[in-house]
Amino acid sequence: MRHEALFLENRYFQGRWWSTAVLAVLARDWRQRCSSATLPRHQE
Repeated sequence: MRHEALFLENRYFQGRWWSTAVLAVLARDWRQRCSSATLPRHQE
């Protein structure tokens, strides 16, 4: 996961200013993670 941007105090909500972080996952990193992960199987 990569940190792409940080918007400082860009949103006013419930009486205070909030910052927003923008994160991204590259397709190649996602595929690599999914192929190496052991996902639990659904059991009926």
